[in-house]
Amino acid sequence: MSEKYKAKIAYFIDDNKNCACKDCGIPVITLSELPKENICAIILSSYDYLNMLRRESKQYPKNIDVIDIYSVLEKNRIYCTKSFYMDIRLDDEDYDVFFSLDEVE
Repeated sequence: MSEKYKAKIAYFIDDNKNCACKDCGIPVITLSELPKENICAIILSSYDYLNMLRRESKQYPKNIDVIDIYSVLEKNRIYCTKSFYMDIRLDDEDYDVFFSLDEVE
């Protein structure tokens, strides 16, 4: 992922602070550490924990948009059997998240 797009990600949320995301240069925090302000969206990205994340997301503050990437993919007839980011290597321009990251502040 390019530095331009990394700069738009405030945190990775994971109960395991030693998760694979720790090597991305972006802070890993637990849900309880999530700031109440200045977070506009959360992307549910783990396929293995998707049902738990969906339930958990119902407790997020109402001002935070929840982006369920698997629902978006399924609406576009792309069906996953594991986390979408596993075992793939893409160039920066291949990351298409169905909305412009330039619009995210």
